[in-house]
Order: sequence, then structure tokens, then C-alpha cells
Amino acid sequence: MVTTPSNASGTIDDSGVTVNYIYAKNGDYIITPPDGGKATNVIYPNDPTDPSKADTPTSGIVPNQPGYTPVDPDGNPLKPVDPDDPTKGYLPPTVPNDPSQDTPISYKKNNTPSTDTYTVTANYVDQNGKQIADPAVVAKNAKDGDKYTSTAKVIDGYYLTATPSNASGTVAKGDVTINYVYNKIGSYIITPPDGGKTTNIVYPNDPKDPTKVDTPTSGIVPNKPGYTPVDGNGNDLKPVDPNDPSKGYLPPTVPSNPSQDTPIYYHKDGTADTYHVTVNYLDQAGNQIAGSTTDSKDYSVGDAYSTTPKVVDGYHLTNTPVNASGKMVKGGEVVNYIYAKNGSYIVTPPDGGKPTDIIYPNDPNDPKKADTPTDGVIPNVPGYHPTDDHGNPLTPVDPNDHSKGYLPPAVPDNPSDDTPIKYVPDTPATTNDNLTVNYVDESGNKVAGSLVQSYKDGASYSTSAKVISGYYLINTPSNASGTIVKGGNSVTYIYRAIGKYVITPPAGKGNITNVVYPNDPTNPREITTPNYGVVPYIPGYTPVDSKGNNLTPVDPNDLSKGYLPPAAPTAQPDLNTYITYKNTGSNNGGGSNNNGGGSNSNGGNSNNNGGGSSSNGGGSSNNNGGTTPNGGNAGGNTTPSSNNNGGTSGKTTTGGDKVTKLTPTKGKTSGIVPTALTNRGNGTPTASNTGYNGYNGGGAVAGGSSNGGQMTSQATNGNGGGQSAGTAGTTQAAAGQTNANNGIQYPSSRLPQTGEAENKGTVILGVIGMLSTLGLAALRRKKREQD
Repeated sequence: MVTTPSNASGTIDDSGVTVNYIYAKNGDYIITPPDGGKATNVIYPNDPTDPSKADTPTSGIVPNQPGYTPVDPDGNPLKPVDPDDPTKGYLPPTVPNDPSQDTPISYKKNNTPSTDTYTVTANYVDQNGKQIADPAVVAKNAKDGDKYTSTAKVIDGYYLTATPSNASGTVAKGDVTINYVYNKIGSYIITPPDGGKTTNIVYPNDPKDPTKVDTPTSGIVPNKPGYTPVDGNGNDLKPVDPNDPSKGYLPPTVPSNPSQDTPIYYHKDGTADTYHVTVNYLDQAGNQIAGSTTDSKDYSVGDAYSTTPKVVDGYHLTNTPVNASGKMVKGGEVVNYIYAKNGSYIVTPPDGGKPTDIIYPNDPNDPKKADTPTDGVIPNVPGYHPTDDHGNPLTPVDPNDHSKGYLPPAVPDNPSDDTPIKYVPDTPATTNDNLTVNYVDESGNKVAGSLVQSYKDGASYSTSAKVISGYYLINTPSNASGTIVKGGNSVTYIYRAIGKYVITPPAGKGNITNVVYPNDPTNPREITTPNYGVVPYIPGYTPVDSKGNNLTPVDPNDLSKGYLPPAAPTAQPDLNTYITYKNTGSNNGGGSNNNGGGSNSNGGNSNNNGGGSSSNGGGSSNNNGGTTPNGGNAGGNTTPSSNNNGGTSGKTTTGGDKVTKLTPTKGKTSGIVPTALTNRGNGTPTASNTGYNGYNGGGAVAGGSSNGGQMTSQATNGNGGGQSAGTAGTTQAAAGQTNANNGIQYPSSRLPQTGEAENKGTVILGVIGMLSTLGLAALRRKKREQD
């Protein structure tokens, strides 16, 4: 049983209940006899107490085959039912956790005491597999099962990058080869003051540790009269003897990455500081893969510079740094171009021997690409023809002479991907089958080329996952090791896309950048955190992680080198990490802010100062006794509000050359004094115009009547609102009325304050206001009659 239904228990209704239990077929022990005959399938018995499980037999269902021992899928021998009598059969392996999965059982020929001896050899190679020191024989005439231990050695000019997993172990049947991998040590690159040829001095090895280098304690940097040697950041070097510079200078401390070069320049005494550009060519682990280049040109701060990547044999460019070109900063610039290894044609010989890797050649004109060879790099094997990973036969260089070899397939779009090539017999073979190792994502899409190898039926095999750029391993198949069966075997490793740093710059500062976490080069399941500045520096801003924490600059004294990213999510490598920027500067603007409903104008004209005032609360700004702001320039955005009693209404205007448009309502004197009003202004009625104070944020309310047009200068303003006139209430003069505050005259057909033509919509609003006034008057009259 594989599924218990959700309605396995419950309540029965009138229509009844159907309960469906889902089962899957039990798997089998597939027992293949040693002679390669027909396999026997023995189905797993059921667990009598649990329908979701199968049971492991306790009887000898695996038959004895004289001269052979049955083994499980991992090659472990099965236990006989009776150790003294193998004819009673063998106990099978435990059934798998998934009872529907089959368990293959094969037979291994019993070993007879062997007199064979084997050799354990340690090789010392560079990252391209080239031998850099003589091999060491760790053990000679070793027998199967003997223990061995090897050690790395100090190699002049190289440092150890990795200790192989089989540095120590047990001799199995066959010779043992141990490969210690080294990388070239970097150099002090000394550029003379006259711009002549540079001198490269390789860092000395640490005599006790092959993984490290030493900093020289002697004056290897020569004295140049009139000049002082400086490091790449412009710092003066220390003389061996301060009283005698002719003894030379001490070099800078070697970098933490021994493959990186250290530039040294000479600065002319008594002159302004100058700086240089150093370009490094690094792999994805930060190792130097080609010699650094240093521009001999002297730059001052602010000078423009530019760099270009170069073609590096066996590698292709994957990342161009943000500071590949720019302006010189104090301390100089270090530009790091990041490369990845080129993939290979993996040519598997027809006899199932060790594959040959043929690395893709570089495109000589583009460091980002690899090139497809045009010569016969794929060798001819008589009786076979080579094919690509899709089974398509390759083309011979000369159809009439196959000994000249075959043309390889085109290199893939991703130059890091390998291309498997296998050989197919010219005549059908009946004794060999293929082992195909696939590398796919969760949807079954290939993330790397398949590896195909030919084996004899019944042969044991073992596969392993590989590191695939941009992906990490999430599942190792149960048949990663096993026995070749008729028809061939297929092993599928499942990967998932690695997450990335999503770097979002401030608005207007560029586009979002995605930087995929680098793979752990030694573990296909793991990712690593970059130790170089993948997060660019943007002046005035600081990059922060998703929690708002500031990122750490690569060099606190030179932010242009970028920032170290947050730690990659190693527990869940497919998660993205978001990086944003916060403003580290301040924007100081001008202008004033009027809170509480608009600006309060008392008396004469007032003007909006600075960058413009902002009215909060709905009032209008700069209403000065019914006049426009001084100079006609309302410096900010103004939103007028409607008056409570025959006041003005208008629209919001923006910009520095507009004023609030107001439309007076045409009404009659009501004589009504509003009640229950709060937050009065401080206006004072005049003798000629008796009115009530305006109200803050809502418009000034008149005492008893409103001017049908422009108010006189004696009307009292409310803070931030429109205005109504006092008791007397005069009509706009036919020819226009002069504003008492500023002497501006508007024609009677124009609106007050703006002088614009009257808008019919606002007239309607005025009528509504007048009707409201009449309604209030009627209510007051009725109340007096009742009293």
C-alpha cells in the first residue's frame, strides 16, 4: 500500500462512502547467474502486519553457485544461511525503503590466493594535469589489502591546492595512483621608474608547508636614487637599513592567495602621488591562472583608465568586473577578471578503458568563447566509429583515410560543459553494453553532457557525481554503483539550479545584477561564498543585506574595490540573497512647511519662501486679504478648500509661476452667524468691514455677508483657507476693484486673485454655497419664531 485515503475513517451519509486504498507492485530480487544466463526474479514477500511494507526473507532464496559468491548492489557479499554449508543458499539483502524498487543481485568469482603485487605512486601535477615534479613511489610490491600513506612535498615555484582523497588508504586489486595538485606561486612585479622591463621575483616557498609561501626578509627591492618604491596601494616600502637605502627595501607581505601577484612601483621623491592599474586573471576560486599585468602609466586621482581581458589558455571569461574601466582613485585600482575552465571532449575508448580528455581550444579573438577544432583530434579505432552524445556518427577528416582521425562536434554554448564521445562497433556487438550517466535538473533537462562508457555484461561499475557550474547535487541514485545488465544501465544524478545574489542598485544607478553563487570545486552538493568584491561600490550609497546590515568592503580604504557579499545560504543553495543600497548622504532642500491647514496670512501680502510651502490640512496658502501672493509666484503646491459661508473655492495648482485659482460665489448677505465653530483665527474686524475671524484649515467665514467678487483688504483672513467678507459686503465694481494691499486691479469680469476668466463650474459651486446660506437663515428664523 502506498496511499491511505483521507476518508479511511469518517461518517457515512445517505449516499454511502467509497474508500480507495492505493497499492504499488512489490519489487523483485533480480538474481543474475554468473554465466550471464537468464535472471531470476523473486518478488518481495509482504509484511504480514503492515500493508505499506514488504518483508525481508529469512530463508536462503539466493542459490549457491560453486566458485562464486552472491553480492548486493554495492558489491557486499551476502551471508550464507549456514556458513558451514553454502549449498543451503544465501540470505538476500534487506528490502529497500521503497518496496517498489528492485534489488539486483549478481555473483562475484571467488578469489584464490593471489601472488600479484601492486605499486602505489604519487604524482605532482598542476591544475592542467601537467607533471611538475618527478613521481614518488609510495609502495612497491604491495599486496591486495596492504595499507599505505603518502605525503605532499614542497615544490619550488608551486604551492599545494588540494590533498587528494586517496592520499592514504588500502591497496585494492590494482595499482594505486595519487595525484597532488599544485598551482603556480605569484610574484613581486617590480616596475622600474624609467618604465623599462619589469622584474618578476617569485615568492619563496614555505620550507615546512607545501600549501604556503614566505615573505622575504631581505632587501630584494633595489634602491633607485631619487625614487622611493611603493606597493600597489601607494604605500612606501621600508628600507632594510634606514641609514643606507642602497641595501634595498623589504617587499610587501605576500597575499593570502599565494597565486596573486604583488605590483611594486617607484615614486619620484618630492612629486605628487601617482597610482597604477593592476589586472588579475582569476578562476572562480580566486586562484591566479595567468600572470598579472600592470599598466606602467602613472595616473593621478581622477584620471580615466580602461582595461581589457585577455585570452587565457584552457579558460574562458565568465565575469567582467565593474571597475574594468573608470577613474583612478587614491591607492590605485585592482581589476579582477574571473574565468572558468574550458570543458573537454571526453573520448571513451571502445574497450571501456580510461577516457581521454581533450580540452576545448580557446577562441583566439574572444576570451569568453572556446573554439571547435578543425583537425582530426578524435582518433580512429579500427572496427569502430566515434559518435557524439546523441549517437550521431562523427565526420572523418578524410573519408578515404580514417586513420587521419575524425572532426569533433561543435563546442557547446556553455564552454564549461563536457562533450562525451563514444565508439560504436562497425558491426553489431553482442557482448558489450553501455553505462550512461546523466546529469539533469528536476524537470529532466540536461545540465551537463552525459557520460557514456562501454562495459561487458555482468561487469561491476561505479559512478560519481561531478561539480556542474550553476547547479548543485540534490539526489544520488540508488544505482550509482552496480552491475551491467543486458541492454545497458542508465544512472541519473539530479541537480537543482544554484541561487544568486540579486543586487538592486538605487533608482537611476543602473540595472539589477544577478551573481550566481560559486560552486564548491570539491563537493557537487555545496556552494561557497565569494571572497572578492562582487557587490559594486556606488558613491553616496552603502549596500545592505536583506536585514539592513551593512556589507563589508573588500578594502575599507578603497571602496571602489567593492563589497564582500553576505554568506551564501549553504543549507539551501537555491535560495536567492537580496542586496540593496541605502543612501549614506543627505538631501537638503529649502522651503518651509505649513502645518495645520495651510499658511496663515495676517495683514498684508505674504510670500512663500525657499523651495515652496506645503499646506497640510486642506487650506489654501498665501490668502492675504483676498490678494495674490507677492510677485505672483506661489513657490509650491497649494490646495484651496471651500469656504463655509459664501467663500471661495478653486483647484490645486503646481509650479512656481501659478497661483491658486479662486471663483467667488455670488450670494446675498445672510446675516447668519455660524455656531459651534472651533479653532477660530485671530483676524480683527475693521470699522468698515465687520466680520468674524476665519477658521484655521477651513477657510475664513464672513460675519453676515460675502463679497460677490473681490474682498477688500480689511477682511480678516483665516489661516490656510478661502475668505468671506465682513458684514457690509460690497459688490465688485463694474470697471474693476483695486486690491488695497498691493494695488492690483482686476476687471469685474475676472476672478479675484488670479484675474482669470470666470469658470461656469465654480459659479455653480457658488450658487450651492448661496443656497446653503439661505437654508441656514431659514432655520434660524424658524427657531426665533418657536422661541
